[in-house]
Amino acid sequence: MNLELDGKVALVVGATGRRPLELVCDSTRPVETAAAVRTVVALLGGLDALVNSVGAAKGGHFLELSGADALPELRVRRGVIVNVIGHRGKQPDGKALPAGVANAGLMNFTIGLAREEAKHGVRVVGVDPAPVETRRLEAVFETEARVPGVSVNEARRRWLSHVPLGRAATAAR
Repeated sequence: MNLELDGKVALVVGATGRRPLELVCDSTRPVETAAAVRTVVALLGGLDALVNSVGAAKGGHFLELSGADALPELRVRRGVIVNVIGHRGKQPDGKALPAGVANAGLMNFTIGLAREEAKHGVRVVGVDPAPVETRRLEAVFETEARVPGVSVNEARRRWLSHVPLGRAATAAR
């Protein structure tokens, strides 16, 4: 149980009288994303925001992609799309070039979609949350340890020494 997160939920409920709705779906499965949008609209009366935070991309026109199921609702409510984008799009690293290319592309996508959707009242923004403690980040540390032959803890220390806070974010911080 995450007491800090539970406390934040209690604050939201106390301030708004509404309990947050948490939905998880596989964005590679159009049936799941469409069902998630329908659920939100049915339970909450509309959709105000969409947060994109996926590790892979699918090609095609934006309105034909599964995440676009939410766009008509976002237009009605004049909502916001938040794209989570890694820093490698602006700070390339020779050991992370594919990630850099993907993130630079997502930055470009965010700007283009923002310009397109502004006429419909939908804001589109990109955020970089900095490194977050996940299995993926742990795999980065393991890879960084193998190359010079150091411990995972030493690789973690070196890697995080370039982060202004000196640590990765967690769900509780």
